[in-house]
Amino acid sequence: MGKVEEAIKLAKQGKIEEAINLYNEVQQLDSDVEINASNWVLLCLFGSLNNQAQDVFCL
Repeated sequence: MGKVEEAIKLAKQGKIEEAINLYNEVQQLDSDVEINASNWVLLCLFGSLNNQAQDVFCL
């Protein structure tokens, strides 16, 4: 499983902060790795569903 997919899994589990950190790690390690709009939407969706919208609002 790739790190982006792992981040989505974490977000689904309500581990929003960990998912955000993993997205950031992916971008720092390899700027060529694309975190597409669908991935960001999922992070925002699960953040909202887990009462953590404030954590994903500024992304």
